[in-house]
Amino acid sequence: QAFASQPRDGVIFINRGCAKYAKGDFDGAVADLNQGITFKGGDHLGYYFRGLAKAAKGDFREAIADYDLALQFKPDDFNIYLRRGDAEAMDGNSKAAFRDLDQSVLLSSKSAESWWVRGFAKDLFGDFAGAAKDYETAAKLAPASEIVRFRWSLVLRRQHVDDHQVGLDAAVPNIKDPWTKAIARYLTRRLTEEEFLLEG
Repeated sequence: QAFASQPRDGVIFINRGCAKYAKGDFDGAVADLNQGITFKGGDHLGYYFRGLAKAAKGDFREAIADYDLALQFKPDDFNIYLRRGDAEAMDGNSKAAFRDLDQSVLLSSKSAESWWVRGFAKDLFGDFAGAAKDYETAAKLAPASEIVRFRWSLVLRRQHVDDHQVGLDAAVPNIKDPWTKAIARYLTRRLTEEEFLLEG
């Protein structure tokens, strides 16, 4: 009703765009956020969520441009640096990625997500030792996080570090995603290779 009565209210478009992003409707989110930004003018939330939606669609350069605009309004928001760094990493730009991810950790050193996303980027670019350290810090900050322990265990495995098994054994009972659980069960020898391929 509010949308129908105030079709040119930018805030309504932005709120609806954010809701569509949360539901996984990334094209719809971008369309509404475009409208919201047009009607409302520059808006931190609009640019940030449009960046998220574009990144989810794989449009990393466009997402980065939106994060640039969002930072003009919120220059100390660690989340924007985090997401821009992640997008830069996914686009293959290691220097720009670590510039932003380091800044995200600096601004929010108690955020497990800042540490584990930087760890993922280090993992992606082949710095397995650095990734393991960041995952370890993230695991201490968020001990219940299954994804952090799982990623940490995988990178330890790449380094042939024996204690990767401990991390995987601890993670398996709490993993809810079926595919991730199948990988973890295979790595902890709970599944044979044949069983793993059948589950996958």
